[in-house]
Amino acid sequence: MDARSGRLRRARHACRDPRRRPATNAAALLAILEGERSPRADLVLLNAALALVVASEAVDIDDGMARARTAVETGRARAALDALRRERESDPTTELRGDSMIDMLEKLYAAKAVVRAADEAREPLDVLRERAQKPARRTPSLPHRVDVGAGSAIVAEIKRASPSVGLIVPHLDPAEIARTYEASGADAIAC
Repeated sequence: MDARSGRLRRARHACRDPRRRPATNAAALLAILEGERSPRADLVLLNAALALVVASEAVDIDDGMARARTAVETGRARAALDALRRERESDPTTELRGDSMIDMLEKLYAAKAVVRAADEAREPLDVLRERAQKPARRTPSLPHRVDVGAGSAIVAEIKRASPSVGLIVPHLDPAEIARTYEASGADAIAC
């Protein structure tokens, strides 16, 4: 992943023969777990990051990417694959039954249920529904805010990075910053 633009690097699909795909994919995965840096490694890390976010093990995609990359760099990801292989070798029917997948889905479901229960304890579903059905507060356009105001207007900027400085705020929460700017009297916010 290109950290500056947030875009994935372009990758070409190397294997066209469907009979070779499992072996090719296995070799590619091992290369990634051994530290290969490539567009396909970026996709594997992004997929892992998204899974970590869904399982509430990461707060956002950036955190998930960092955790996935750390798991690869420290060898924990390879150790997990090796443990899964040992489990499969000790019980040859595991692959046919798909127990590992079922166990993982059950863990994901249980983790999400805990998060949902905590969310509902913080804000019950009926309160959330009521809040969602309220008409949205109409935010005036930038030209309107500037024209209506007497004298000068404050346009606050939310900026994660700068071309000259690079990354300014690694874990930016735009919504929180916008609320702070609004409470502080900003007439408009630029992103």
